[in-house]
Amino acid sequence: CRPRHKLAGAGAPVFVAGEEAGGNIAAAVALMARDLQEPALAGQILLSPMLDPCLATASLRDAEAGPVGCTWADGWHNYLPRLEDASHPYAAPGSAFRLAGLPPTLLITAQDDPLRDETLAYAARLRAAGLVALDTVLPVPTGWPCSYLEPADPQNAWGPLLRERFGRFFATALDARTAAHGAVA
Repeated sequence: CRPRHKLAGAGAPVFVAGEEAGGNIAAAVALMARDLQEPALAGQILLSPMLDPCLATASLRDAEAGPVGCTWADGWHNYLPRLEDASHPYAAPGSAFRLAGLPPTLLITAQDDPLRDETLAYAARLRAAGLVALDTVLPVPTGWPCSYLEPADPQNAWGPLLRERFGRFFATALDARTAAHGAVA
């Protein structure tokens, strides 16, 4: 891992991001960075993150009835083979009790996303803790689960929506960073 100053200017904003299992890791890194008080994150971007190992949401039950089955149960079991491992917030950020101090968060999900309900629940909990959490639910059809695997289609109906949401998020996150740390020279 190269130091930040070799990748960008000193003091450059740092964001973490991930989708599905990677969203779990990004959310855990944000919790750890807050607890360790470094590095100071400018924001986190969570794309249909796997946050709740309970697998008890309506959107996930709807997906289980479809062609994909419940691949998340296998994923959680491989990641956390012992039930007690799921009690640590770094392992399952959706169960974290203390959210204060986390950076601004962008959460993206879709109407046909099996992880939609846990994504929106996490966004609501972040907002209830007084944090900036911008969530977006893409309209169907998104082509899930292949929507992340296929090249972006410039004619896609949700492309402009995502560009607008990312632009608004980066502006919000950088404004919050400037307010918290003063203007960066």
